[in-house]
Amino acid sequence: IPDVLALDRLAPEPEMLALLDALCRTGSARQAATTIHRHHSTIQARLEHARATLGFPLDTPEGRFRLYLALVLRRLRDNQ
Repeated sequence: IPDVLALDRLAPEPEMLALLDALCRTGSARQAATTIHRHHSTIQARLEHARATLGFPLDTPEGRFRLYLALVLRRLRDNQ
């Protein structure tokens, strides 16, 4: 699944998956930053890099839902 493979490319980056998971759970970059104990301005570039790698927006409900599904599928794959 292309979205899962894109997450695999992002996974080696420190805290990237935790950031993306927090974004899905909170619905905003600012709240996601708080969740992972980072200042919101420091994660904007990381989220833009993730968006470019994934190929879809992360600032829409649809994009966050697609990201959430990809994260769930990745977890299911890795926990078999």
